[in-house]
Amino acid sequence: MKINVKTKGVIITSKQKAQLEKQILKLKKYLKDVSPVTVDVMLMDESGPDKGGVDQAVHINAVLPKQTIFIEETDNRIMRAFTTAYKRFERKLKQLHEAKVDGNTRAGRFTGIIDAFGRVIPRRKRNKNK
Repeated sequence: MKINVKTKGVIITSKQKAQLEKQILKLKKYLKDVSPVTVDVMLMDESGPDKGGVDQAVHINAVLPKQTIFIEETDNRIMRAFTTAYKRFERKLKQLHEAKVDGNTRAGRFTGIIDAFGRVIPRRKRNKNK
């Protein structure tokens, strides 16, 4: 997983940048069998440093092999905007991961029958000679 952190009109410390990268790397568990993955995190001040208000924005763009995920969040504090965007991004990756796992089990990978007690009874292989 490749992570790019860019800023525009916002100053973050190296400690904050390391924290952002560490949090994004935690999501690697949902992308174990997916590669290559590129995550771009853009932190920006939309109206300039002198103006107040809700103008700190975070854009998280993840490029997966078959799709792209884009999350945008705005707040008056940049790290709070990142935290909210990160939570949304994590939920989206979790949904995609669960859909993939559920799809695999429904697609015929399970080759057994569950009895009334919840035990798995494997299917018998048929003899082609009969």
